[in-house]
Amino acid sequence: MSPSGGCAPPPLFVLCAPRSCSTVVTAMLGVHPQVFSTPELNVFAAGHVGELFDMADANEARVLHGLARTCAFLHDGTVGEGAVDAGLQWLRRNECWSTGALFRRLVDTVAPSVLADKSPLYCIMPTALDRLRVAEPEARLLHLVRDPAASIPSLARLFGPSVAEPLVAAAGAWSQWNLHISQFLATWPPAQTRRVRAEELVDGGPSHDALRAACGWLGIDDGDGSLDAMHHPERWLFAQSAPSPAGGDLSFFEHPALRTVRSAPELRQLALPKALERGVALLAEHFGYEESGGCHD
Repeated sequence: MSPSGGCAPPPLFVLCAPRSCSTVVTAMLGVHPQVFSTPELNVFAAGHVGELFDMADANEARVLHGLARTCAFLHDGTVGEGAVDAGLQWLRRNECWSTGALFRRLVDTVAPSVLADKSPLYCIMPTALDRLRVAEPEARLLHLVRDPAASIPSLARLFGPSVAEPLVAAAGAWSQWNLHISQFLATWPPAQTRRVRAEELVDGGPSHDALRAACGWLGIDDGDGSLDAMHHPERWLFAQSAPSPAGGDLSFFEHPALRTVRSAPELRQLALPKALERGVALLAEHFGYEESGGCHD
């Protein structure tokens, strides 16, 4: 894995809570000819590569799979079967690196393309965002949000029986995580931040208004050819021959395609405690949600 020698543009971080349609949005970005988007890197979850392995050993090894797949491809072109093992071996050989240095190597290697990373783990770990700030102060931050009436039930299914009252826990998590991201964006230069509703990117229609605006903000081509290509996330490099787990939403990797928008229940149908429902509704209104909507996970 070697720097391209080109001028590397600022990377893009898609910051979002889990279950925000982020895998399909990342895949859409990755089809743009000027963007190299990755599976979930989770690189700033620790300060050094060796610590990432410690974290994976203590929790789930899958948190490293997206990073391993990315490193394997950029190191020797491996993308299908064996990519995770090849990437992990490369990372082991460089476990003394700081994660900031590793991420900068990725950015420089894919230049002049924009490196785009979505790692929902960051919104759960304040220290991860602190490391991001130090390592990449010029980065662009895209806050991806999803209608809570759709996102909360999806999060509750993710939590499953491991927590009491999954819907209540999911509603609290949705609010806390999105508020955390909002507060972090407020400390960043405004020109480097943007918030977008996932539904508008996934089902923007033939006008491509939301995609066009996002591309313009990133300084990449916003012509119809590039935007039409982005509606084929199944063409994303990492959507092909994905092992399981693959660094994102497994259902997308099993059936990579643009997810259709489906209607969500009204928030009150979730029967949340009233104070919690009001808090979620106020935050959703701040994000521009006036009516229920939603998209597949």
